[in-house]
Amino acid sequence: MSRLRTALHSVWRRVHPDLFQRHPAAQAANQRSMQELTSFLDAASQQQSEPASSSAPAEIPALFNLTFFVDDADKSSGDQLRQVRLLWRPPAGGRSAHSAQWERSAEDCVRTLLARLDGADAIDPP
Repeated sequence: MSRLRTALHSVWRRVHPDLFQRHPAAQAANQRSMQELTSFLDAASQQQSEPASSSAPAEIPALFNLTFFVDDADKSSGDQLRQVRLLWRPPAGGRSAHSAQWERSAEDCVRTLLARLDGADAIDPP
């Protein structure tokens, strides 16, 4: 999970709300999506540490709809802000999925998001 946290830090540096003070809507979208992404990663981390917990776990959405904005002013695209969307489904089986599935899903989510933030075109996973 330390690789995952490092990758998450890379995402955070690209979409940090403080970078978008001149664009309040983008700032709010980045904050909201980062909270969603963090909740998904926290759920994945919880599955790693206590996969068979007897306590009532928090509800996990069936689909995470993440929308981020990145500043592409340094690229020659002409537009300053670019919207990056990612629909992500937690592992099949929800909380009952094996911890390795959660770890793999979390890593794939962050890796896909980083690729999109860097401008790579990718489709949403099934």
